[in-house]
Amino acid sequence: MPKDALKHLVAQAAPNELGYRRKSGFVEPSAEQFSTPIFLEHLKAVSELNAPLFRFVEHKLLDRMIVCLESKRTLLTQTYNFLWAFAFFNIWISQLQALPNGFKDNLQGLCAP
Repeated sequence: MPKDALKHLVAQAAPNELGYRRKSGFVEPSAEQFSTPIFLEHLKAVSELNAPLFRFVEHKLLDRMIVCLESKRTLLTQTYNFLWAFAFFNIWISQLQALPNGFKDNLQGLCAP
């Protein structure tokens, strides 16, 4: 579908300024967002012995990255992406492991063999 047609449809269903708003670029997250207590807590959880990703971590390197985040030092965008994915994936796997078995069986049925 052409972009103009999509904008026209959005403008019909929502306020006109939503469909025809000025273009804005992607703004990458600031270092402060990665130094919040909740994010640091989730990232530090990766280093706990029972963490799903524990055996895949170079703990000294992760500890150095955490120190950088706590001091609000600017890191490369790719590093922020990696740290976010690592923390998120660890949480996600932890939540899946905590599900009752019947629910886990239903999830496995969603995947193609």
